[in-house]
Amino acid sequence: MIKEIKMEREDLLKEAEFLLCDVGYEQFNKDHKELVYHMLLLKELLEKIAVKGETDEGWKTIKQIINMQVERSKVHFAAEEELMEKANFAALAEHKNEHIKIVAELTSIKKCIDDQQNIKYAHDLQSLFLSWIFQHSCNVDMEYKGKL
Repeated sequence: MIKEIKMEREDLLKEAEFLLCDVGYEQFNKDHKELVYHMLLLKELLEKIAVKGETDEGWKTIKQIINMQVERSKVHFAAEEELMEKANFAALAEHKNEHIKIVAELTSIKKCIDDQQNIKYAHDLQSLFLSWIFQHSCNVDMEYKGKL
C-alpha cells in the first residue's frame, strides 16, 4: 500500500516545502520537509482507507509511518538541541520543552493506535503533528535563524 502512495512523493514534498518556513539551516529545512511529507503520506493513506476500508496491511503501514515519524522527530530534535547548546542559544530550555511535549503527545497517541487500532487516533496524530510543525517551524524555530 505504501508503494502506491510513494508515487506521489514529489508532489507531497513540494506541498510540504510550500507550507514550511526557511529556518536558515539546510539540514533542518530538509528534516522539516521530510517530517511533513510523512504526515501528508499518512493523510493520503487514511483517505484511501476511508474509501477502501481498513485492512491488516493498511494498519501495518500506518504503524510503520507513525513509528518512523516519532523516531525521526527525536533525531531531528536532538540535532537542533545539540547545535543550540553549542551556540549557547538563550532559548534552548524553552525550545527543548516544546520538543519534549510534542514527543510525549505523539508517543501517547501512538500507544493508543498500537493498543486499539482506531483510525481516529491516526487522524489525530497526523492533524496534531502537522499543525504543530507549521507553527513551530514558522515561529519558534525562526528564533534561532542566523544565531546558531
